[in-house]
Amino acid sequence: MKSKFVYYQFSMQKEYNCKEWVFNLESYFRPLNKLTKLEKKLIDLSYGNILDIGSNTGYYIPYLMDKGTTTGIEISSKINNIARKKGIYNCITGDIFTYKFNNKFDTITLIGNDITLSGTLHRLKKLLKKFSALLNKNGQVLLIIRNIQTLKYWHVVYTPHYNGHF
Repeated sequence: MKSKFVYYQFSMQKEYNCKEWVFNLESYFRPLNKLTKLEKKLIDLSYGNILDIGSNTGYYIPYLMDKGTTTGIEISSKINNIARKKGIYNCITGDIFTYKFNNKFDTITLIGNDITLSGTLHRLKKLLKKFSALLNKNGQVLLIIRNIQTLKYWHVVYTPHYNGHF
């Protein structure tokens, strides 16, 4: 039996309300040769001082560390504790919207997440401004938008404010 994580989404749109979403947890423990081409490409493009937003269990951090000094930020202390148990100590527990960083970054990644982590279009603007404030001159943001259709329903699919989860 494969490990999985199941959660139910709250939504004002009936077709998404109480929808069951299932994630295969094994995907967080894949070796480098099992990453998708897109994941590998984003890692290959990373350089310098790197910030991995939504670092989760620190899955991508060892690969990103080969490209530069890497810091992860994850809002959940419980998830961050899993990263620490795996020996990944350069993960901050904090909210990207409020955490005060002491330095800027050459690369910001959202590999396991996408911009929908902002929760609303209004907060997306805040997130983009945060990226701008965190980037060095000529810095880059590398992200994956997993389902572009999500943006079409953003105003009804996601809760009106960010709670650290949806």
